[in-house]
Amino acid sequence: MKSSLILLLLVLGSNLFAQTDSIEKAIIYNKLVTKEIEQSEFSKIWAEWRQIIKKIIIYPDLPLDKSGHVHYSFLNKFIDFNKEKLFTRTLEWLSINYGLAPSYLSSNLEY
Repeated sequence: MKSSLILLLLVLGSNLFAQTDSIEKAIIYNKLVTKEIEQSEFSKIWAEWRQIIKKIIIYPDLPLDKSGHVHYSFLNKFIDFNKEKLFTRTLEWLSINYGLAPSYLSSNLEY
């Protein structure tokens, strides 16, 4: 049961894509143009959309890169964690998870 639920979530999650405010408006308008919805239903949806936007103040725009894909960049500041300690722990992690002994790696702490 758990595996089928996880599989379902993975399949559904793979079909998601980012939308912007203008895309949302274009989708609603295209439904009106193609006669999928009536004028009265369009007016109702449009009014609800404007109320939602007023309530949340701004549409949650996602940062996009040059190719139009969502791009996040996280910078972490490690307080009281020096470069030498991070370097040694990275080498330990590589040797435990990938079986790479530090003598097989080309490593230089100065870079």
